[in-house]
Amino acid sequence: MQAFKTLLIVAVLSAVAYGVYVALTGARDVEPPPGVVAEDWQGGPQIELPPSDGAASGPPAILGAAPPAQAAPQVVQPQTATAVEAPPFSAPPSTQDSGAAPPFVSPNVGPGNPEMPPVGSEVTAEMSQPPIHDPATQGVDYRQAPTGDGAMLAPPVGEVPPASDLPESTFATDFAASQALLAENRLDPALLLLSRWYDDPRLSPPEHQQLMPLLNQLAGTVIYSQEHLLLPAYEVQPGDTLDRVAQHYRVPAQILAKINGIADPNQLRPGDKLKVVQGPFDATINKSTRQLTMMLGGRFAGQFPIGIGADQTTPEGEFAVKTKTPNPTYYGPDKVIDANDPTNPLGKFWIGLDDHFGIHGTNDPNSIGLAESRGCIRLSPRDIEDVYDMMTSESRVRIVR
Repeated sequence: MQAFKTLLIVAVLSAVAYGVYVALTGARDVEPPPGVVAEDWQGGPQIELPPSDGAASGPPAILGAAPPAQAAPQVVQPQTATAVEAPPFSAPPSTQDSGAAPPFVSPNVGPGNPEMPPVGSEVTAEMSQPPIHDPATQGVDYRQAPTGDGAMLAPPVGEVPPASDLPESTFATDFAASQALLAENRLDPALLLLSRWYDDPRLSPPEHQQLMPLLNQLAGTVIYSQEHLLLPAYEVQPGDTLDRVAQHYRVPAQILAKINGIADPNQLRPGDKLKVVQGPFDATINKSTRQLTMMLGGRFAGQFPIGIGADQTTPEGEFAVKTKTPNPTYYGPDKVIDANDPTNPLGKFWIGLDDHFGIHGTNDPNSIGLAESRGCIRLSPRDIEDVYDMMTSESRVRIVR
């Protein structure tokens, strides 16, 4: 590069000197050097410019001159990429706090599921057998809840709000949810969920027919089988009596004896495991449908057909159990009928809700379902025994029209 500059300066100075010389001497033409054609001689060195394509860089070459030393290759440093702001991330909406839930898909519960009888199916003979006293029993026992025909009974304690108080819920959604619970063998949650629909006036006849067999099966298994689906098993301690255990759980000893298949309540053995339920049982009596429904802790626990008073003489409201009398004596307006008399209209059991009003059996089973009594609630001879064995002085009875 320095040599080129020197040559260029020399050439420029030579040209200037030559011009001065010409101007001073008046010389116009200069003879070309020996061996040079006159047509090619133009009085100065020719400079060949590189093609103007923008691709070449460097000093121009001078014809006849030694090529300049090659410059060291130029190292091109990579350019730092310009930072570009990424577009904002748009996350999908979260359902954690929104209360939303993925769509529910109801599994099939029916003939394809051996753990659950199909809805509306007849209960098998095995299901309706009395429980066997075997604390080690592990299988699910879908027996029937009491249905007014002398089948095994069923219990309740405290009531869940009726479905009419929960407008956001529908029977279809609750029934579908119960199927999911049954598929997971979660029988008690399914029973609690469906129990609030047992007497709902919004149910259509097909829905009611779909509901009641399942409720009876669930109540029979959850409450009356020997499966410990409500509370842990109670281990009998030395000195325990069935009455003492029942009193602790606020239920009659008779119901624990029936559930556990105990023939002699005085023969408890230390170490035995008892199925226990937390009482008390309550009852709801619907005069329009003429049904008495037992409840245990908000769970449907069995339903029984009843007879009621003629001409709306059966009162409505909330009542407490005041007395329980086996083999009651009938004190009528015109006569007294002794206990055990076949003509006694009270039958074998009396549950007093007032001094002269209560729930009792009957010596006329054909009157069940009718409005013929003086105001009391009538149950068949077998059904009154079941209801009697479930209720205590803590039980509450609600009578509605």
